[in-house]
Amino acid sequence: MPQATAKDAFSARGSANAQRLEEKDAKRRKKCLTELYCFIVTNDKEQMTKDDHNKNFHNLI
Repeated sequence: MPQATAKDAFSARGSANAQRLEEKDAKRRKKCLTELYCFIVTNDKEQMTKDDHNKNFHNLI
């Protein structure tokens, strides 16, 4: 059986770090979109009906 090398260990660690960074970035993007959506809704709520609000929310998803 081949032995694991330092290069293999580094690659595995790098892969785990990349996955963690991707998850962190996805969480940040979701938070930004949520904040943007809430800002838009609160500023336009006088002009929007409930149906418009629901339609826009489902289009965002």
